[in-house]
Amino acid sequence: MCDYCDCRTRPLLARLGEDHGRILALVGTIERLAATGAGVADAHEPLAELADLLVPHSAAEEVGFYVELALAGIDTEGLSADHGHVDGTVRDAARGDVDAWAVMPQALMALRDHIHREEYDLFPAAHQLLSSEAWDRIDAATPR
Repeated sequence: MCDYCDCRTRPLLARLGEDHGRILALVGTIERLAATGAGVADAHEPLAELADLLVPHSAAEEVGFYVELALAGIDTEGLSADHGHVDGTVRDAARGDVDAWAVMPQALMALRDHIHREEYDLFPAAHQLLSSEAWDRIDAATPR
């Protein structure tokens, strides 16, 4: 993950970055299972773990962080849409939905791309762009 811009000095970005590492590890596990021809039932455990991780992670990004970025003129609509699509697909697959499992490779690719954009574009930009007051509002709004 990104470490070049010092954005990890922001507690929220450090926490989200740690989540990204856990998310990507689960994505790798699910991708390996899918590559072996495993079915949705075989992947239940990592899918459920991923679904449980995505809920608070997405909420932490959307309730304060994305709001302040939007106020600063950064478009976050596509990132929010990613949350809805990917989180829903993972949640449905964790419940055993075969149709969701069939599109899981595309959803996981979208999730990898989403994390890459945040890590290497959004987090560094936010660290430089947002004021101390904006970070205080983010911290106050973000669930722990």
